[in-house]
Amino acid sequence: MYRFHTLAGARAKAAGMGWRGALYAWESAGKGGEMTPEQVIGPDRKVVAVLCGRQEQHISADVAYAVWQYWHATGDDDFLLEAGAEILLETGRFWASRARLEADGHCHIRGVIGPDEYHEDIDDNAYTNVMARWNIRRALDAAALLRERWPARWTVLASRLGLGDTELEQWLNVAETMKNRAQSKNRDV
Repeated sequence: MYRFHTLAGARAKAAGMGWRGALYAWESAGKGGEMTPEQVIGPDRKVVAVLCGRQEQHISADVAYAVWQYWHATGDDDFLLEAGAEILLETGRFWASRARLEADGHCHIRGVIGPDEYHEDIDDNAYTNVMARWNIRRALDAAALLRERWPARWTVLASRLGLGDTELEQWLNVAETMKNRAQSKNRDV
């Protein structure tokens, strides 16, 4: 529920970086704001850029993964209806807005740090792209599930989020065209 209570902060972070949906903080305050410093002074007194707060975006897919796994393990439909579906939808929305369709016909996620934390500013990081695709697909699954089993709840949530069929179709297109590791020229993941 911590992640649900910090959803407003995740939405603000995504919007502040020019995207939609929810981008969770790498280091979060109580309300979900990003607390990772943008720079620090190193032992040699030089300013060192700290990129993890901006580039370790896989955290949003990690949160979505935890939500989906919790729901599957427990069958806690109340959690899904009251918090989990909204997290899945807003993180899916983030990835759909974050990935960009390029001339090669693939959607790319550029400039991230993967979970190894040692390679910065990576394009099409394998873990990030796989998890982003997974997150979008689970968000679509959640939307379909709510429509089927809890249509009144879906109507309210979709209306509150301003989420319609056109946007969901766009998400599917992003998931289907996301660049994968085998296609990537950047092996620095």
